[in-house]
Amino acid sequence: MIRHFIALLILFALFQRCLPAQPNDMKSYNGDWEAELSARTFSHQLTFTPEASNQWRVKMGNKVFSHEQLLSSSGEKGQVALELGDVLRFSGELSEDEKVLSGFLQTTYTKFRLTLRDNGKGGYSGKWNSLYVPKLQPAKLYLSIENGEGNNYEAYPILPDNRYRGTYADDFQKSADEISFVDRRTGYSFKGFLRGDTILMEVYIGGGKVGGMSFTRSTEDWKIGATTDYSPEEPRHPDLENDGWPTGPLAKVSNSEASLDRMVDSIEAEALTHVHSVLMAHQGTLVYENYFNGFQPDLPHDQRSAAKSFASAIIGIALEDGVFQDVNDALYDYLPEDYQATKDEQKARITLKHLLTMSSGLDAIDFGIDRVGQATEDNYQMTRDWIETVLTAPMIYEPGEHCNYGSANPFLLGVVLDHALEEPVEDYFHERLFGPLGIENYSIPIDPDSRFYFGGGTYLGPRDMLKFGELYRQGGVWKGEQILSPSWIEQSFTQYGILENTSEKNGYGYLFWLRSYQVGERKVRAYEARGAGGQYICVIPDLELVIVITSGNYRNGRYWQPEVIIEEYLLPVFAE
Repeated sequence: MIRHFIALLILFALFQRCLPAQPNDMKSYNGDWEAELSARTFSHQLTFTPEASNQWRVKMGNKVFSHEQLLSSSGEKGQVALELGDVLRFSGELSEDEKVLSGFLQTTYTKFRLTLRDNGKGGYSGKWNSLYVPKLQPAKLYLSIENGEGNNYEAYPILPDNRYRGTYADDFQKSADEISFVDRRTGYSFKGFLRGDTILMEVYIGGGKVGGMSFTRSTEDWKIGATTDYSPEEPRHPDLENDGWPTGPLAKVSNSEASLDRMVDSIEAEALTHVHSVLMAHQGTLVYENYFNGFQPDLPHDQRSAAKSFASAIIGIALEDGVFQDVNDALYDYLPEDYQATKDEQKARITLKHLLTMSSGLDAIDFGIDRVGQATEDNYQMTRDWIETVLTAPMIYEPGEHCNYGSANPFLLGVVLDHALEEPVEDYFHERLFGPLGIENYSIPIDPDSRFYFGGGTYLGPRDMLKFGELYRQGGVWKGEQILSPSWIEQSFTQYGILENTSEKNGYGYLFWLRSYQVGERKVRAYEARGAGGQYICVIPDLELVIVITSGNYRNGRYWQPEVIIEEYLLPVFAE
């Protein structure tokens, strides 16, 4: 009898699974959808106007929408701290003359640098482009609905314009025929209405409705990639912009530019893949600038791990400012009390210098070995407490004995700097490094505790990347101001070991890669900030040259391609 009953239950379950999904069952919505966007731009005009009793009237809008709300600031005098929405908040301060309100607009995973200026109407106004892309090409949005079953599902918005890094959606909710989710990177929230063969979607930010769109089933394979290219009219004669860069003709450098023509031909023929920009500054003058695949000067680019070198710079500045006493200070001298229990006799010997040189000895080797360590970036970023995951990892080497590339090392530098400073790290970083360089259009990644993540992922424009390289070439000076000490640059460019988990066994300084290039009959030494996919800031002091290359080779293994471009196409211009 029991067997028959069990058999009937199994048959009933199989029968239920074979039934067509009910109208509001997310199973019937699995698959690919797409919609036309009513606007090609996600740039927002922001206006913050002070009111009485520490309140601010915040207006956000563009040609498509406008939203206004009255908010109370939790900041002290001169400080402004506003909660604009569930995952959107602003923290900043007024300048001494009260003409500028600047700070960071924060989503769950990103802080965008924001500068608002006196608008002459009692408030402060400026622009924020949540997607970075000035104008989407094409003006579409794809939507992938996955694992739909009953009220459960996952929904991922995807822009066909791949100049944007992509969304990070979660918090999937459903009630009757309504669904909702949020993009943690931009702060946009989505509210959809299920209508069988369509999904009507509304998009909100900061509590205000951005607009709406109608999704229908995709009938063709998605096409990913920007459809419009941008390039200067004369790539060899960069445009003069109000960004601190003097420009000049490449002809003053060399009479032979044939290698540059071959480079462009190779990029257009896709022999050199996914190149986004190539820039050169010689003797402090921007002499070559070219963009490909829809990228352009005002579009911040993902630095990936090239941003580790920014972390090196701010640590050097912090040492100069007395935030730290010495590069040989112990890591645990600056860690929060909650993590002191992770210290043992061996970990107590880890110093700031070990973190700067990837030689902490922690089980934090990101690649190049046949096992996965506890403190690899892919592992600790999947945990709630990144610090605990890294610090409880076993030691596999004595500190200082072996150099192995692992993002946990600079991550810990960000943690100790955060603990040592009285102000947020990002404010100190802007005040002492990016601000003096005239860099305003950028964003930084943050960890689960909203702390500036030093492992990589800052977004920065190519011209601003070039400024950072020029700062190092000029001995720490930009526009007559000493920002970084020459001794720190010398230390940063000194080889302390080789990265044993890299195929080339590269030399390594303070979060800088060391390499030599062949130029005609001689070799020249180069010092590089490098990021996955092919992001390079290359400083070659002997040639008075700084090179920037940005790329999108994230999945094809051609991360080394910038080195080919530099040696085979760019440096021949400077061969004697």
